[in-house]
Amino acid sequence: MGHKIALVSDWYFPMVGGVEHQIRDLAVELTRRGHEVHVLTSIPGAPSLDGVRVHRLDVSRIPYYRVTVSPRALGQLERIFRAQCFDVVHGHGSYSPLAYAAVWVARRLGIASVLSSHNVLGPRVAALAGALVRRLDVAPDQVTAVSALTRREMEQVFSRPAAVVPNGIDLSAWRVPRRVDGLQVVSAMRYYVRKAPHELVHAIPQILAGLPAHLEPRFVLAGDGPHRARLERFIARAGLADRVRFPGTVSHGELRRLFAQSQLFIHANVKEAFGLAALEARASGLPVVAMRASGVRELVEHERTGLLADDRADWVGCVRRLLLDGRLRAELTARSGEGLDRFSLARVADRYLDVYAQARGEPARRSAA
Repeated sequence: MGHKIALVSDWYFPMVGGVEHQIRDLAVELTRRGHEVHVLTSIPGAPSLDGVRVHRLDVSRIPYYRVTVSPRALGQLERIFRAQCFDVVHGHGSYSPLAYAAVWVARRLGIASVLSSHNVLGPRVAALAGALVRRLDVAPDQVTAVSALTRREMEQVFSRPAAVVPNGIDLSAWRVPRRVDGLQVVSAMRYYVRKAPHELVHAIPQILAGLPAHLEPRFVLAGDGPHRARLERFIARAGLADRVRFPGTVSHGELRRLFAQSQLFIHANVKEAFGLAALEARASGLPVVAMRASGVRELVEHERTGLLADDRADWVGCVRRLLLDGRLRAELTARSGEGLDRFSLARVADRYLDVYAQARGEPARRSAA
């Protein structure tokens, strides 16, 4: 028998990003299994997406951060929850006020609730969030996080154990035939401060400065956000506009084509909870260079499926090393798709169904994929 499930977050389509894709994909997968799924968000847009009903709350949002702190959200959430009689309310995003508000309302209506972290808070914000959670009595029945890095923070915030449920993708959709033409490096990110796009872009001249003249890699940096134009100007001033391309927001199909034409995926943000684009890159057959302190480390086995750097200088050296060493790059590429089954969307949906059962006081039950 299917459940009636509410997935709640400030972030959803038409915004584009990892959280939005995870909520959409989870909603579609759970619907395919016979559950009734609704998405609730503060982002304006269409009333349905991919056959899933979307409730767009009529509330004001904070510019730039695109979240709501409007008290009106509480009343609208309660009306929708009462009308729909959900079995489980699942808030997404430790930075999403709407996710916390949904848990608060669900608790008062006696609905099982889950809160999932997709973000790195940092020690100060985690301490503040913990104080607010205790003061406002926002305690979900179950807490999850997309990586061990974010699990520790959630356990600090809520003073209780949290389960790791990683992000998931349709692995088969990312297995693309290679079309190698020259040496191309790719990345995909949001151009927001907390994603630290400047750290990656500012490193490109350093990477190129250490390469021989005959080696001329191209860089394609997909994604958009308020800091993209500034970083494009930086690249132009560095005289590298012909070597670095900023295609903006791309569809999954376009990103797959970029991956098929590239030989290396790079990710420079330390405060990355998981790194969905890095997972998609690995599923496409690309080795990944990332920071060891980030959540991406759970996707990369050092010197087997990519390279993990200890600091910024080491990261520049790792990228340069793979550009120079074609044999090592080929070895990592050959293994890049190994060991990804635990990140399949079907397995992730199974994990969440177990969490929902536990939130409802039932034994964990595996659903057939």
